[in-house]
Amino acid sequence: MPIPLSGSFSMGDIISEIGAGLTTPKGLNSLAAGEYVPLNQTSPYPVSKLPGEMTSMSDWRGYDHGFESTTTTTTTTTTSPCYEHSLGYDIQSSYSACNDTSTSVLFTDNAVFSLSTQIYTQCQDLVATTGFYSDGLNWLKWDSEAGVVLSGSCDCNKVQLSYSEISSTDACSLFDIEKTDYYIDIPSLDITAAGFIGSDCGIAAPSGYYSNGSNWVQWNGTDVIAVGDCASTCFEHAVVNDTETPCVGDELIVYTDSEVFAESTLIHSDDGCSILSEPGYYSDGANWIQWDGESVVETGTCESSGCVAHEVQYNEGEACAGGELVVVYTDSADWSSSTTVFGDEGCSSTVADGFYLFEGYWIAIRRGNFLGGGSC
Repeated sequence: MPIPLSGSFSMGDIISEIGAGLTTPKGLNSLAAGEYVPLNQTSPYPVSKLPGEMTSMSDWRGYDHGFESTTTTTTTTTTSPCYEHSLGYDIQSSYSACNDTSTSVLFTDNAVFSLSTQIYTQCQDLVATTGFYSDGLNWLKWDSEAGVVLSGSCDCNKVQLSYSEISSTDACSLFDIEKTDYYIDIPSLDITAAGFIGSDCGIAAPSGYYSNGSNWVQWNGTDVIAVGDCASTCFEHAVVNDTETPCVGDELIVYTDSEVFAESTLIHSDDGCSILSEPGYYSDGANWIQWDGESVVETGTCESSGCVAHEVQYNEGEACAGGELVVVYTDSADWSSSTTVFGDEGCSSTVADGFYLFEGYWIAIRRGNFLGGGSC
């Protein structure tokens, strides 16, 4: 029976409580160390001191060697949330999923479908089929192994467009020959009002020129950067202009009657091609035109583009972050065609290391050397 909490007891009582048959104990410390029988650590009154610290019989009061704990361990299972949605599906297209009327009841881990990270056929049973799922407002691209990998809005419209990497003229001329389904972010078919061109809803199309046969847009993969009329004979060009010297001067935008600058016969200062430009030399970096204010006098090729000033943004560590406005000089009037960057108008001194950004195109300089450039 347990050692009493009060009153007297003997060494024999302790030996008897631990187990019959014990003889010639070595002492209290030996008993506490479990040299005979391991002590019951679940006893309501366990031996209160470590073996080496035991000094009296009272340390054994209340010890119950045969005590069995009745404490039970409760395991709590947490169930992930599960919400029902009526979803459209297509294996290849977000647009088709958004417009799928044969919807199915599926389940996700969020009451707001667009914020879901898991899709189930039944709660906790992962959808096996990879593809696009939509609630009609938003879509998710689901991969049965990787989870949700892309998401976007169903706010897009399908249009047929022709495409060219080369020019707007090429895109316009191809419309009757080859056109493909693309997707824009407005409900109308007026591509000139679009801010997004996609190969699917929310998935950007390649950079280039797109046309619906009547109009064209230039898309850089992120933004629409230029629009125009396929029947127009007024084309925008970025040039440098000087009154006396070809291939150098101030940067400006002019408009001519040809998409190919070197083939232009009229130079205008407005996008309606109604105001003739001032006399001088105009160059796109590759070719120059001498203009007398009414007609072309002479043309030529920029064998060396000279030393052209550019006002750009400088950032020491990030290519597309922008920063302080500085004036630098390069070997080309076309910033993106430059292969050297200098700090003076004689193109002889180096510039600080970092990134120089102009109209979405950056150039990197390290230890005074040109490392290359790219589009943001």
